[in-house]
Amino acid sequence: MAAGCYSCRAITLRKDDPVGACLECGAFACQDDGERDLLNQDFICGMCDSTRLSISSGLPNPPEEPPEGPPGGGVPPAAPPSVPDGGGAGGAIVVYASSEDFEGRRPTIAGNSAGHRMIFRDKIGEILEELSDLRDDSTAHELASDRRAAGLAEFDPRGIRRAARELGAQIYASRASGDLDPQLLADALGVAAWASGADTGAQPTIGQLRHLSNPSLRLIVGLYAPVTA
Repeated sequence: MAAGCYSCRAITLRKDDPVGACLECGAFACQDDGERDLLNQDFICGMCDSTRLSISSGLPNPPEEPPEGPPGGGVPPAAPPSVPDGGGAGGAIVVYASSEDFEGRRPTIAGNSAGHRMIFRDKIGEILEELSDLRDDSTAHELASDRRAAGLAEFDPRGIRRAARELGAQIYASRASGDLDPQLLADALGVAAWASGADTGAQPTIGQLRHLSNPSLRLIVGLYAPVTA
């Protein structure tokens, strides 16, 4: 069988032909699901671009033990992503200085994910407040229980509680130190939600969340999307 775009074949069920292989994960991507960075010519798929955005935003590395699903289901654990160091023709460190920098260098991914990113941008302040509060174990437990009842039943609630508590502590510290860029994080979440195949403003399914390799983004998108009022 001829090679095809991973996102089209596995997520959106389209049949677009690939135009390149992602430098980060090696998956083939079509012209809608991947593109060259206009600064350094790295060809990156949308799923890996969400991780590059999260790193650029100052989001701490994912917890060493991401939430585990129960036997036979749930979201599988994934290794924390490595910090990209360029490696393309430009050889520059890959860090987006701002949302505008991302949009200028990645016009196709930015355009295709615009609706998802706007939803997260409108609510990022509230999301960060709630994420910071998750450092309190009782709050993390309450959130995990609520979202489990709301449709994430395949998640291990104890895993969610542990990972949410650790992530909340990390985000609280990053915000306090001024190292977190909320708009870039909103972009990371929006690109991740778009790359998962979820419709704009829709709750991603467990199957869609499985495609996100970054545990922190998978957890946040799974808990907070949709974020419409």
